[in-house]
Amino acid sequence: MLATLLFESADPDKARVSLDRVRLDGPFSNQALLRAGWAEAATEHYDRALVPWNLLVEREPTDAAVQEAMLAVPHAYASLNVHGRAALMYGRALELYSAQIDRVDASIGSIKEAGS
Repeated sequence: MLATLLFESADPDKARVSLDRVRLDGPFSNQALLRAGWAEAATEHYDRALVPWNLLVEREPTDAAVQEAMLAVPHAYASLNVHGRAALMYGRALELYSAQIDRVDASIGSIKEAGS
């Protein structure tokens, strides 16, 4: 995706223009929301970074972009000196990651039982 290349080449302003063209329900929407947040954070506009990231954290938690956003959101709040909200969001991320680990452990258990 062009926006990712622009972002990774350290040009957040051009990346932002490209990211604004991605549909919110398209196949690249999660990555676009994540990168849009990082493009804003790169210029220390953490309040604007929270807009796409807060949309993203409400999506399917098995997606890597959602998982990254779960940590990016509290980072942004901490950068804005909203430490209480940051702590709550870090706690939410911890719960999400713990639940995902439990799901993986359950899947491994099921595979082992099926192979016995």
